Order: sequence, then structure tokens, then C-alpha cells
Amino acid sequence: MYQIKHNTFGMTLIELTMTVGLMTIVMGALFTLSLSLSDTVQNYNVTITATDEARRAMQILIPRLSHASRQTVNWNELPGHTLRFRMPTDLDGNGTCVDVGGNLELGDVVTVQRDTQDANGDGMTGNQLIMIQGNNITVLANHLFNPPEVGNANGTFNDTNGNGRLDRGFFITTQDNTVQIHIDTVGESRRGHQFVINVEERVIPRNP
Repeated sequence: MYQIKHNTFGMTLIELTMTVGLMTIVMGALFTLSLSLSDTVQNYNVTITATDEARRAMQILIPRLSHASRQTVNWNELPGHTLRFRMPTDLDGNGTCVDVGGNLELGDVVTVQRDTQDANGDGMTGNQLIMIQGNNITVLANHLFNPPEVGNANGTFNDTNGNGRLDRGFFITTQDNTVQIHIDTVGESRRGHQFVINVEERVIPRNP
């Protein structure tokens, strides 16, 4: 007589339960890691976007303001949320910005402010910074911090986002003949956390 041996391949209920449990833990860890990496990438992207918006505004505004006529800057309205100035322009076509009488020729008033009235009709208002010159409207930056944090009469301010700084979106301060531009742009994470980017630049208008 030959004895037939039966090889059984299988798992007991306890082994199956342990295997499923371990797989669940591993999958959960991988899912959590994936979400964490995704959040990190998104946070990086929104920060870069906010930074690029502020820098783009500065790249457009600084050269113009540095060539502006000092007498045309709205010093009496500053510090404030609106900047106005005029730049030398060759109005008579003689190749220079000075007329035959030796007077500086100036172009249209340049106004830089938050687009509260949707001047360009694109549907974006409080979070957009625009530059208006004659009939031309240029978007300097999107994602402007909005609404701006408001300072109090006693010198304190309402730090609504808790970053220890007064974020005003777009604000102009002055010192002697220097104009300081403050631009605050913001990005928001998937979890609703705000990343505020603050860019500042000092400019001295060169022309009288």
C-alpha cells in the first residue's frame, strides 16, 4: 500500500486577517505620504506663483518710477494705497524729452492702485494691482492680499493672518525724496493655509 500525502496550500483565517491588516497599514502609510508630498508640492507652487506676481509688478513699476518727475509724485497723499506720477516723454518729436524752451515734457499721469472698480473689465477687482496711463490699463499683479489689514489709531494693527506683519496688499510710504513700494501677494494651500509674500523696494525718482 502506498500512502498518499496531501499538500495543502492555504491560509488560516488568523493569517489572512493579519495579512489584510498589514496591507491596510502599508497602504495607509503610502497614502499619507502621497498626500504629504502633494501638499508640499502645492505649497511650493503657490508660494512661487505669489512671489512671481509681486516681482513682476516691481519689474514693470520700478523703471517707470525711477524715471518719473519728482514734482509729479503725489507726495501729499502718501503714505497711502495709490501712487501717481508722470514720466518724461518726447511730445514734440524732437528726439528728447525737453521742448525748445528747455522745459521737461511729461506724459499722461500714471496711476497705480488696487483694481477696486474692475477698470479693465476682467472680473477681478480687489486682488488685482493695475497701472493706468491714459487709456492703457496694465495688470501688474494678481493674488494681491485682500482685504488689507487695517492699522489702528494707536499704531497697532489687526494681524488677521498671525504672521506678525501688517499686510496691506499694495502700500506706498515715503522718506525724504525716496518712495518705498510694498507689495503683498498671497497663495492658498489645499488645506486653506495662506502664504503671504512681501516684496519691498525703495526708489528715488531721477527727474526734477
